[in-house]
Formats: sequence, structure tokens, C-alpha cells
Amino acid sequence: MRLVGFADFKIELDTFSGNNLNNWKRSVKQFSEEEGHNIVKNFVFGFDEQINSNDFEKGDFSELIGYFKSPENNPALIVIPDSRYLASNLIELVSKVIKINSLKCKIECIKSPWNDPINDSLNRLSLTGVLKQSDIRKRESILFDFNFYFF
Repeated sequence: MRLVGFADFKIELDTFSGNNLNNWKRSVKQFSEEEGHNIVKNFVFGFDEQINSNDFEKGDFSELIGYFKSPENNPALIVIPDSRYLASNLIELVSKVIKINSLKCKIECIKSPWNDPINDSLNRLSLTGVLKQSDIRKRESILFDFNFYFF
């Protein structure tokens, strides 16, 4: 399957520390090799320096959507690290997922225990913004305890 990577580092700058672009490049490459996908594009946004190269293209969400609206570009699997790299709150995330689905594309989180961005966002985002890392850990702990006792 065709694969397009997308990460908006302006929304979530704290998750990938250090060499953000190289970490993301390795993650997408590893995922595509393990799952048998062909990387056709990798959009990143949120860096001041020019990004355009063979590995990355500087682009925000509207450019990602515009890419798929072009008749010569077929639908693909869009991969993101987690929901924080697509939206800053639940309402924005749902709106963006609907736009992606309307283009017959799929979207998946590849650096999260929740592959589905909606499930991931329920654990990482609130209606008004990104949850603190400590709140995310609390939710993960509660879910782990719930699964341990009831399943």
C-alpha cells in the first residue's frame, strides 16, 4: 500500500526530543518495511529551516489534503506519530480525520499504543488542548489496571 507520513511538530514539540526529523524518518521507514508499504511522501511542518529533500517535504495539513485532491495522487495510508501531531484538541482532530476519510485515505498512529487516531486522541487530548504528560500516564495506568482486573 502507498504510505504518506505526516507530522506537525509545531503542535507537539515535546514528544520527540533531540533529532526530531531523523527520529520520524526512521520510524516511518521501519513501519513501512515491517508492514510492506511504499513511502511516496513525507510531509513535516514546524521547522524554520527549509525541509524540501528526497526524504521530507515541508507541508502543513492543508498541503497534505491538497496533495490527495490532485487527480494523479491515489489514496494512501497516512501515518502520524500520535494524535498530538495532527491536532491540538479533540474537535480539531475529529474534523481532520473526517477530511482524510472523505479522500478515501486511512490514517494510523505509529508511535502510540492506540493505532487509531480517535482512540489515541481520547487518551492524549482534551476538548480544549493537549493533555499534560502526567495526565496521559495517569490515564494509561487506569486503563492498565482496568484491563488487568476485568479481562
